[in-house]
Amino acid sequence: RFMTRFSNLFLDPIAPPAQEILLAASRGSAVAEDFFEGFNAPHSLWPWIENHRLARRRIAERTGLPWIGTAVAARFGVLKGQVGQRLGMSAPRLPALPGIGRPLDARPMAGPTA
Repeated sequence: RFMTRFSNLFLDPIAPPAQEILLAASRGSAVAEDFFEGFNAPHSLWPWIENHRLARRRIAERTGLPWIGTAVAARFGVLKGQVGQRLGMSAPRLPALPGIGRPLDARPMAGPTA
């Protein structure tokens, strides 16, 4: 039941609270961890992923910042990436993964070398 609801949140158009969570996840690892845990345990996302007020409260709790600051920073980050792509700038850099210590590159990886 929860897996179906989870999947349906991301159909076009994406549900506004889920969009807010995804944007916040792009700025803070705690929110991203909560979101990705939803793939393992979809029920852990409820009720906050379907409710704007609860989603914003969760973002504030997990980031330690007012949700609006995270929302503005995330939207600015998306805008910056889109403008950079329009201007032909290099591929956007992705955040470092825990334990790896360097950011991932959004450019495609080269194939195996002989």
